[in-house]
Amino acid sequence: MSTIGRHHMTPGVSVIIPTYNRRGFLGQAIQSCFAGNDALDVEVIVVDDGSTDGTRDYLRSLAEGDERVRPVFQEHHGAQVARNRGLSEAQGAFIKFLDSDDRLIEGALVTEIEALRTSEAAISYGSLQVREADGEEWTFQQSEDVDLISGIFEGSIWTYPHVFSYRRQAIRDLEWDPSIPYEQDKSFAVQVASLGLPVTRIDQPVALLCRHKGERISTTVKSEATNKERFLRRIDLIEDGIQQLRERSLLEPHHIEAAARGMWRWAYMMAVYDFSEFEQCYSRIKRIAPDFRPSRSNTLLTKLDRWGSPRITERLIYPVRKVKHALSG
Repeated sequence: MSTIGRHHMTPGVSVIIPTYNRRGFLGQAIQSCFAGNDALDVEVIVVDDGSTDGTRDYLRSLAEGDERVRPVFQEHHGAQVARNRGLSEAQGAFIKFLDSDDRLIEGALVTEIEALRTSEAAISYGSLQVREADGEEWTFQQSEDVDLISGIFEGSIWTYPHVFSYRRQAIRDLEWDPSIPYEQDKSFAVQVASLGLPVTRIDQPVALLCRHKGERISTTVKSEATNKERFLRRIDLIEDGIQQLRERSLLEPHHIEAAARGMWRWAYMMAVYDFSEFEQCYSRIKRIAPDFRPSRSNTLLTKLDRWGSPRITERLIYPVRKVKHALSG
């Protein structure tokens, strides 16, 4: 591994960008870290994870003319190792992660850091602007009325890396887990949120998520994983979060309720792929929240849940759901 270029003074903010063969996107990602953020002393640490598309030559050239950009070169070990390497190199008091094919919204970094400073929070999170492959743009508004870990459990807070900013001290003992093939962002977000640190919400989009057909740094593992495997992984992460809260004596009833809702969401979606696995996941939900009943939009299904149980209801409607799923392709 090697590093070139050193910041001449201690920066206020370190933006960590892992990249692998994303030369066509990388320049815009880097520039977005500075756009509208002149009030901050920003360093951008780009960890190249063994690119073979000219990214390394581009980064060397860029660093020669701009000492705010610090390239770090390593062999191809994956996004998690790259993020951990970037975190070990970071000198800023505040940390931001950004994938190399996404961008920060102009000036949003100033807003995030100011919010962290004035609120004395350890973590900030904001809304996310999404650009689809066909050019359509829309904004996902993060939940206003739940705590961070509950929002992650139930899916009302997205966990893409660039949604969050951190005080460096808050995450100094954490690592991105290299053993996880996908859902890495959720795993790290659960780790952070389960610490119970003070959080501030940014009431605006802070980053742009660019959806495209090309590979991302996490390779093709996620795209090759079945829906069933992804849903199971998300349920596992919720259980992990509950356990971490319990170990820190931070577990409260609303966390359990949010976890049950989140686990039900993924179990319900998995039922059409593997009903026996759904039943096992339902048993896991009941162990965490024995009195849990899902919220149904259909009154008849709600009544069936009360007369029997959600497990029995799902058995009854499974054939219909299976046919509908097959017809939808």
